[in-house]
Amino acid sequence: MVPADARILVNDGQHRRAAIAKALETTPGLANESVPLVLFLDAGLVRSQQIFADLNRHGIRPSTSLNVLYDHRDKVAEIARRVASSVCPFNGLTDLDKSSLSNRASCMFTLSAIYQATNALLRSCAMQEDFGEPQERMVVEFWEIVGELICGWGIVGDGKTAADLRRDYIHVHAVALHALGLVGGELIAQRPESWQSDLRKLHAVDWARSNPLWEGRALQNGRISKSRPSLVLTTNVLRRQSGLLLSSTELALEASLSKEENVAA
Repeated sequence: MVPADARILVNDGQHRRAAIAKALETTPGLANESVPLVLFLDAGLVRSQQIFADLNRHGIRPSTSLNVLYDHRDKVAEIARRVASSVCPFNGLTDLDKSSLSNRASCMFTLSAIYQATNALLRSCAMQEDFGEPQERMVVEFWEIVGELICGWGIVGDGKTAADLRRDYIHVHAVALHALGLVGGELIAQRPESWQSDLRKLHAVDWARSNPLWEGRALQNGRISKSRPSLVLTTNVLRRQSGLLLSSTELALEASLSKEENVAA
């Protein structure tokens, strides 16, 4: 039995509840109707957030960022939240609700992009199977180094807005974060003793959208592309810059791009 004075929190279906309240104002007779409810005992904020994530996973899904924010069962989501809240410049410049940003948004990143890039990092270096505090520290260290070596991330507020960076640079977009995660994981897996110094070689990458290098890779006809070929070709730039060798599949994609460029010329 639920006590009459029990406090009930609407964990999901807030818009439907508001619609019912509005309908009752215009048609009071609806008060005699009934609707099904699922009630959970309140076990605290973390549990409520987990219920939110679970309820929406298979229904009309909220943004990926919100799922990552509230999912306390997913270890990758947990570390993504830590990166977003503690690593510069993600801290204070990450939108925790949306999975895409408008042209005028004040944030540079989305939590979903950090999650996807971190997941790529962990998969590339096979750390997902044995994930603990040492691996978590390595992930944080990786993103701290990336934050230091991409100079453009530090100019927000210094005469530049986040919107300016999204307009002028590749490095604030999800495809670049994903590529950085992939390369970072490969470096950690292949060069566990020197990955930090090899990663710092990316300091020389020219991330400007005006750089012709990105057309056909992160850019398709001047627009950001997150397609699989675009991701691989963007990652290839970082692989070469950090000294990694390309696989036969990656080389074939490079050859295909070169052929297209020759035809266009």
